[in-house]
Amino acid sequence: MRIVPSLDDPISKATTTKLPVYLVVYPAAGAAPQMTMEFAAEGKPEGRSAVALPAADADGRIRFLAPIPIDRFGPGRHELKVTVRQGGAQVEDKVGFTLVP
Repeated sequence: MRIVPSLDDPISKATTTKLPVYLVVYPAAGAAPQMTMEFAAEGKPEGRSAVALPAADADGRIRFLAPIPIDRFGPGRHELKVTVRQGGAQVEDKVGFTLVP
């Protein structure tokens, strides 16, 4: 079973200071995966960061949780794109969210 909080509802900057980002990476054996996180608003870049991932657990998963400060983002619609690379493979996913004052 999987429970995922909805980012469809606007997030109030007055009551929320950080956007919790949680994801699980299932790396192949061998080279360590590399991850980047990119934020954009209306197609314009707002920030990009390389993220150091911890080692995989005993089940071969990498669980990643990070509270992202949202004070630098203005009100409006935003997008987070996460890209994970390992060897010659790459996967990316995007999620949108709306910030209100």
